[in-house]
Amino acid sequence: MGKKTAVNKIIIEPKNPLVITPEEAEELAKAIRASYPKHKVRVESSGYTGYAVTLYEVLNIWLLTTIGKQIIEQITKLAIEWARQRFKKQGKYPSPKSITIYGPHEEVLISFVLKNATDDPEDRTKEHRETEEIARRYRVKPRFNKETIWRRLLRRIFRLGRR
Repeated sequence: MGKKTAVNKIIIEPKNPLVITPEEAEELAKAIRASYPKHKVRVESSGYTGYAVTLYEVLNIWLLTTIGKQIIEQITKLAIEWARQRFKKQGKYPSPKSITIYGPHEEVLISFVLKNATDDPEDRTKEHRETEEIARRYRVKPRFNKETIWRRLLRRIFRLGRR
């Protein structure tokens, strides 16, 4: 997801819409809307990329709102309950669920994995934060943006005019 700056929005993003469909994610969105009616809650799919690198069902939740301990705990409880209901619906061989909740500045607030419908979630927040920090540190910044492209184009045009 790109930078999000709007206030009082909660975005639910299934990483693979063929595994967690937008309709299935909408069930969680309805539960969040019931708890936070003043917030705009929507499901936003990043699109299917054609490959999957994990057996986990991955779901990201973006809290683009004023963050307090109470809202994080409540959203976490709702997400755990939603994941447990998915386990029950999936039958004999369900996939583990990985859920990460991000804050308004794209920071990992909490990350956990549920391996079945009855166990407590495994906290993966520390590992996820470390991975995000490494990725952020080594992320390649684009050499060109719209401003630099226009600047270079204008320089070339003026140079050609001088000849």
